[in-house]
Amino acid sequence: MSFDVFLFRFDESALNREPIRDILRRYRCSEPDSYGWYIVEFPDQVIVEFSARELEQEGPFSSCCFHIRGISRHLADVIFDIARAGNMVIFPGGAPVLISPEQTASLPSGFPALDEPPVCGSAEDLWVRLRGGHERWADYLKHVTDHLDQK
Repeated sequence: MSFDVFLFRFDESALNREPIRDILRRYRCSEPDSYGWYIVEFPDQVIVEFSARELEQEGPFSSCCFHIRGISRHLADVIFDIARAGNMVIFPGGAPVLISPEQTASLPSGFPALDEPPVCGSAEDLWVRLRGGHERWADYLKHVTDHLDQK
């Protein structure tokens, strides 16, 4: 079980994938497997699975996902940088988070349910949001596993 952070691209313009690959190269990163899964390891020993099948294919690149068990500031930097490079909206466990107010124009009509989605203008802003979400996920996971241990 992991805390998952999804990134979606609603802008249909062409995307240069090389900046995203360059971001991954800053860290120890495996080559993708046949399903587009990467293992990314950060200097503080946090390891995440990154799912981005479309990154190595032709055609549109519209989404990717981080499957997180441990969290770090490096991870927040990578998520923010990839979102910015791909003009992607971040979904950190639920409601959308924009990386710039201009992204509002590319959202599908009637989306999101929020009148004004929050904007994280920096990796630091995203780090605060991710840390809180991950803490809530970890508390929930502990609650579930404690309940299972009692049976």
